[in-house]
Amino acid sequence: MNGEYCRPPLGLSLDGNVAENWRKFKQQFTIYMKASGNDKKDSDVKVAILLNAAGEEAIELFNTFDLQEEDRNDYEKVLTAFENHITPKTNVVVQRFIFNSRMQDIDESFDAFYTDLWKLVKSCEFENQADSVVRDRIVLGIADSGLQEQLLREGNLSLARAAEICRAAELSKKQAQTVQTKSVDALQKKKFQSARFNRAGGNQQQTQAANNKSGAFSGGTSRAYAGVNHRMYTANNDIVNASGADGDQRAHVTNNNNVYISNRKHRRSECPAFGKQCFVCGNYNHFLVVCQMRSVQDVTCITENKETEPYVVTDVESDFFIDSVSVLEGWVSNLVVVEKTDGSIRLCLDPKDLNKVIKRDYVLIPKIEELVPKLTNKKVFSVLDLKDGFFQIELDDKSSDLCTFSSLFGCYKFLRLPMGLSCAPEIFQKRNEANFSDIPGVLVYFDDLLIAGDTIEQHDEILGKVIKRAQELNIKFNQNKIQLKVPEVKYLGYIFSSEGMKPDPDYVQAIIDMPEPRNKTELQRILGMINYLRQFIPQASTISAPLRELLKKSTVWHWLPVHETALKTLKYKIASAPVLSVFNSS
Repeated sequence: MNGEYCRPPLGLSLDGNVAENWRKFKQQFTIYMKASGNDKKDSDVKVAILLNAAGEEAIELFNTFDLQEEDRNDYEKVLTAFENHITPKTNVVVQRFIFNSRMQDIDESFDAFYTDLWKLVKSCEFENQADSVVRDRIVLGIADSGLQEQLLREGNLSLARAAEICRAAELSKKQAQTVQTKSVDALQKKKFQSARFNRAGGNQQQTQAANNKSGAFSGGTSRAYAGVNHRMYTANNDIVNASGADGDQRAHVTNNNNVYISNRKHRRSECPAFGKQCFVCGNYNHFLVVCQMRSVQDVTCITENKETEPYVVTDVESDFFIDSVSVLEGWVSNLVVVEKTDGSIRLCLDPKDLNKVIKRDYVLIPKIEELVPKLTNKKVFSVLDLKDGFFQIELDDKSSDLCTFSSLFGCYKFLRLPMGLSCAPEIFQKRNEANFSDIPGVLVYFDDLLIAGDTIEQHDEILGKVIKRAQELNIKFNQNKIQLKVPEVKYLGYIFSSEGMKPDPDYVQAIIDMPEPRNKTELQRILGMINYLRQFIPQASTISAPLRELLKKSTVWHWLPVHETALKTLKYKIASAPVLSVFNSS
């Protein structure tokens, strides 16, 4: 074959998993050499082609090899030199441990699981037993317990038969899901096609008045079924039309197909009003007071039910942060109760669906690197913490309705900005900067105000301006968190003083006390805390490289001595971190 039609490998990467990069490069290069006919050329020519394809980094590595001059032109010896340098000697016990720990993930296809098992088994040196070992690993590691039982019942199970059963089960499961989805859609369409109810009697004006009195329909936009041909629809978050005597109404219908009766949710097909006569207007197929169907515009209202501690709701209501809701007009979210470090309770909204449609105010949140230069030559410090945090900001009526949540006592809405909204941090930072950032010597970071002065007199002057401004705006400070007129101050996880900045000892101790991680999530949490202090750790990136390698999706979790050493080194560096001086341009 003419070599001009063959494409050489892109190059050998010496970053990341170098051994895996070398394996892939070597395989691609061997294919290229054979396809282009270069495998029949002289040894020194093949070495030149190899180095040309491997790239500049590989050539620099080649120059470090301890090879005789004649061996540098020997193709096989050069390959062996790369192999010995890049590929570490395999620890069979470790490789078999990794193989025997491999389990299929819940959302992982069988073929992906099967392929990875064969990759792992190659370095385990099982030799002629590889097929039976892979078969056993499939039986032990398959995620579907029902399929595992089927494999165990199979007599004389071979690897090929095990793979065949698993693929067939996976395919039939996918097909069953497809058929089930289509059947449900067809059933819903058939069950909820237009059902027209004719007026059986009763005065239309009396019925409308009863509707308004009972509050069964928000906004009075629907007349239930009295005197109206009313259609019921089902859809997947689509806009559908409901035809009636008053014209077409537009409504969003959520895909759970639920309605409410006496504040109890049930499926439409199970509504107890079907076939019954209303005791108010005499019409059939509805109860005027209890069945509620609302027309919602702009966005789909989603209700989530979750139990809440009752005493928490009553306590916060007495502080005028929330108010009860008699008629739901929009979104209803869950409530999250969080215990603070001082033992008190914080109420947070969990508006995971509402956050998707909220427009955020993009405000530039200051970084610690931007705050530090403003503390040059400062010797006296104070920190003021805004009491109740986000609750300092009052909501208008429309925003308050969006912040409705459910509890054991019914539904309530926040009257002040709650934690949990995606837009809340930017709003809070923007408001506090507008209130205090124009005062020289004041740094604003969310609910923490740092006051810094060159002298005691200058500090006291700045503090007086802040207190006066807070009184004018009716802003209160948390007395338990005030750090007043001190030579060094805790702020944002650091200690600031006239000498510079150093890590907060409490923050450092929290990192040191963290146990060895048991999975990628725990390792990610530790590295996140360490990364916050990376400026105090020389060569932090190099030290943490084995740990970051372990976080890759393609890497199977195995905590080895190299990872333990890296984590201990990082903890030691943090524990002995120096004081960083603030840059002084003068």
